[in-house]
Amino acid sequence: MPDKMVDIVRREGAGHLGAYCTPGAYAGQWFETFAGGGDRAEASGSITADDLYAVEALSVRVPFAVGREPGVC
Repeated sequence: MPDKMVDIVRREGAGHLGAYCTPGAYAGQWFETFAGGGDRAEASGSITADDLYAVEALSVRVPFAVGREPGVC
């Protein structure tokens, strides 16, 4: 019988959580707080260069044209 999700979490969850919280484990773990986070008043409602850099930390390729759109960066 296949494992239920709860069984997998119980067996592997602590290891994954520990890896996620280990400082410097991977670049993407701080994407939501990079440069103060995206909910700052001066950054809210717009895409900034910091946002593009933070998304790149998640290994998401952001096409150059995104930063060239009017009102972006």
